[in-house]
Amino acid sequence: MTSSTPSTQQDSLTHSEPSTQLDSLTYSALIPEQIGFTPGTHARDDAYDAQFDTYDANAGAFMLRINSYAYTKERGEEIFTRVREDYLALTSVFKAVKKPTIYVIEVFVGVQAPVAGAEIFCTFDTLSDGSYRTSLIAVLLGTSEPWKIAGAEAYVFGSEDDDSMLKDYFGAAGHMDELSLFAAYFNDDIHSFEGTQKARQTAASFTRFLIDHYGVEAFLTCTFNDGYRNEWLSSIGISSEYSPAYDLACLDNATYTSTNHFPLVISANGKSFLFESGETFTPAVIMDMFSELYRAIDEMLDYVKVNAPMQYFLVAKNWEQSIRFYFGDTQSVARYPLYAEPDIEMVYTVRVSDLFHEVMRILIDPGPDDSQYWKVEGIAGYFTALFDRQQWGRGYSILTDFQTGDYFAGDNIKLLHDTLDYYLLKTGIMPGSKQDIDFPQLVEAMAVVTLTNPSIRPDFMGSNISIREHRTGTVGSRNRSANGNNLTYYESALLVGYLIECFGLDTVLEFCQSSNGDFEQYFGKTYSELFPEFFSVFSAIYNNSQH
Repeated sequence: MTSSTPSTQQDSLTHSEPSTQLDSLTYSALIPEQIGFTPGTHARDDAYDAQFDTYDANAGAFMLRINSYAYTKERGEEIFTRVREDYLALTSVFKAVKKPTIYVIEVFVGVQAPVAGAEIFCTFDTLSDGSYRTSLIAVLLGTSEPWKIAGAEAYVFGSEDDDSMLKDYFGAAGHMDELSLFAAYFNDDIHSFEGTQKARQTAASFTRFLIDHYGVEAFLTCTFNDGYRNEWLSSIGISSEYSPAYDLACLDNATYTSTNHFPLVISANGKSFLFESGETFTPAVIMDMFSELYRAIDEMLDYVKVNAPMQYFLVAKNWEQSIRFYFGDTQSVARYPLYAEPDIEMVYTVRVSDLFHEVMRILIDPGPDDSQYWKVEGIAGYFTALFDRQQWGRGYSILTDFQTGDYFAGDNIKLLHDTLDYYLLKTGIMPGSKQDIDFPQLVEAMAVVTLTNPSIRPDFMGSNISIREHRTGTVGSRNRSANGNNLTYYESALLVGYLIECFGLDTVLEFCQSSNGDFEQYFGKTYSELFPEFFSVFSAIYNNSQH
């Protein structure tokens, strides 16, 4: 996606003075220079899991509540003066959209997040060193975007930095993605300390450029793909253009928070994405995940709308529901296995490459009592093969490993070679990149190999256990011996694809979403009657490939 350019109206504001949205004198009149404190109580709630006594001061524009444990009159006056000065400095540039309530506590024990709605939790230390300002800015501006918070803080309280370092940084190869100013680049638990410092410097310079040239409103409404970034690059002497590598339009209205366990929580479109700290989920990996997931979902929904109009509404409605995604690092695999819980709309994963498959299990769910696991895994595998480019890349890796012998074990390499040759090398050309991979053909090939040669299944890594075996002992397991559960994931995807070809996507989706639906009712034959027909089709193709 190429970046857009600012509108004509925005262009006309070039080199205008900063837009002060509400004169600071207005706030000065609302906030007295001195104020008295009265006793109060904070009741236990979701934001702070403890009850404590407070001393409160209502300054009109903000409320200040200090934990009584460490309150003194002198300390209260000192804190009030500090907050008043910071508030007035910020509102000399930005209009306050909320009236903040500022809690000053001893420690953060019991605090779920430093900002909860219009409530701000800070300590005496964070007040003294000024780091509480990030929370104050978030509430006053009504934003949770880290780059805007960092940029506003630098604009109001910082000194003008030398952009020459940024010119050298973005002039070098490999750094343009960071100009997305994506939230993960500002998170020390996700990104390196040096990286977050560079992100803050970039946000400061970019914010200064936006406000000085286009005004505060342009800064507040700036999204991931605005053409302002290229103008900023030009302003610091860089001729190269920023072209977003990832489509993050799905996050234009996102909110960013954190919890004690998850340092990055992104909420967008009714979905919550919670990331643990670690090395697996880097900013680039997370951006790619959002870009690819929403692209694949959009393409899948368009496909269903055309090919299964009767079932489209239900699938689309399931995507509109609230879903929570938990991303744990590889070290957390025991806590967050690769698994979807459709009953409670949750997905747990240690890698993004299987995310689309797990989402499909939520969008096409027959309910908690269904015993036909194979049909859900099969339809998820079918759509994954069609739309998930993460898996296409994985397919290319499988082929690469196949050439080196890493993916397959045992004495059946020639057999595997012959079968994959037929399905994947019809043109005589091995795919040269993941863009060239025909993943549906690869799924078909690996399914046919194990269907026609079940004895070699243990040697075929990645396709060597059945759905029934895989589900044994997993969270929310509904392990049953229903027909089809002895298939592998690739085999179930192949069977579902065969059913779609014979009976249509509408019928198959209706069956997949039915709880213990009668196979014969949907397809006119029992599973035991139809499976041999399915098997004969692909065994004939396989036998022909051996000659």
